[in-house]
Amino acid sequence: MRLIYVALFTLIWNAATSQNISPRGIRNPGIAPYLHYGSYNLHSEALLKSPHVRSLYIIYTWKDLQPEPGRYAFEEIIGRCLADAKKAGLGIGFQIWFGPSAPDWIYEHGVLKVQVKPVGDYSYPDREYPYYFAKEYLKYFYAFIDAFSNYIKKLPEEDVNRLLYYHVSEGFTGIQDPIREQINR
Repeated sequence: MRLIYVALFTLIWNAATSQNISPRGIRNPGIAPYLHYGSYNLHSEALLKSPHVRSLYIIYTWKDLQPEPGRYAFEEIIGRCLADAKKAGLGIGFQIWFGPSAPDWIYEHGVLKVQVKPVGDYSYPDREYPYYFAKEYLKYFYAFIDAFSNYIKKLPEEDVNRLLYYHVSEGFTGIQDPIREQINR
């Protein structure tokens, strides 16, 4: 009897896993390159033409998306990538780096810069972060989030449907808290 169950399970498993179609009708998901916006600029032509690329995962930085107070480059940067993905029939996911990728102008407008040393086995050098709890930092950070949300809300439905995911990175890889390292005062 046990042999019959094993054989039946094997047949069902093979039938289920041999299907090359997901419940949403997507065949081979292909690859989704994970790259910084600067690298995308260098390699976009090849990526967009590759038959293996099905979606893009692009990293942007706060300092690139808001080069000066009150000026946002969402359309020039994210809008261009969305237009490229649309033209190539690709999905797009993205990540926005904050923390050490904050624009330099925030420090000129009252945000304290905090230098930290790595703790544990991290092999990256000392880094400078904005002081996350400063009123000025929170004002600029939330203004960015509001402006970004308004940008996304104004996109055509076709572009919104092309967005696969969005990831916010406020600290550094592997760190759950904004600043977990030792603070140098």
